[in-house]
Amino acid sequence: GKTGDVKRLRGEVDRLLLYALGQKRITLEDVREVAGPAALQDDWALPNAIEAGQAGEALRQLALTFDAGAVPEKILGQLAWMVRSKFPAIASGDVQCAEPGTPDFSFQLRAERDGNGPGRSYSVTYTAIDGSGNTTNSTVIVSVPHDLGLGPEPLLMTAHESDRGTALSWIPVPGALSYQVVRGDLANLKEVRDFIDMGAVVCMQSPSTSTSTTGHEDAEVPGLGEVFFYVASYNDGQDSSYGSASANKPRAAASGGCQ
Repeated sequence: GKTGDVKRLRGEVDRLLLYALGQKRITLEDVREVAGPAALQDDWALPNAIEAGQAGEALRQLALTFDAGAVPEKILGQLAWMVRSKFPAIASGDVQCAEPGTPDFSFQLRAERDGNGPGRSYSVTYTAIDGSGNTTNSTVIVSVPHDLGLGPEPLLMTAHESDRGTALSWIPVPGALSYQVVRGDLANLKEVRDFIDMGAVVCMQSPSTSTSTTGHEDAEVPGLGEVFFYVASYNDGQDSSYGSASANKPRAAASGGCQ
């Protein structure tokens, strides 16, 4: 903080005055001799060198920063700011429980594929830095394919009306172990920062191997001016999100559902 910087500056000035005691003037060489390169270090020299792609200079600045007594949290904070402000943002909600530049050892990636592009791919890189400024990187690629060979939407529902109510059916998804279907009120559907909030939902079909809700028809009728929506999810070893795979955010119910 500013208080700490002022205290450090006062300490360096006191040392300089003692060093130059009896001299008529203080020269730049005197300052360099007393303060040393670490004390004259530009606080933003490290992130500036990284942004410029100067790896050698960045390592030198890192060593000088540690020599100047900087705490690791300060350096991580600068790097996190640089990543957030200088690099393209990751789609909101795709990465959870992680912050670039911080030591996150457990986080979540959106496993739902991107139906509008070639798929979804994440590059996760960790950098280890020792006390001498030596670094080593390790990167792993996590990919979610565009589709399962049936096009971008593996689960397309069709609604059927009968005297028992609304029934839904769909083509089996390869590898799916079970399906579940819920109903929501369109008026409660809203987009928030990291996901699409479906509001309170009602379970139409608990996890089942059936590819239709026949026998569990929805006898409810929306009121005047109201609209119901139905969405399904499947489990093929992990749960998919409700609804379309091409949506830009995962969908989640505020309450209710199939428990």
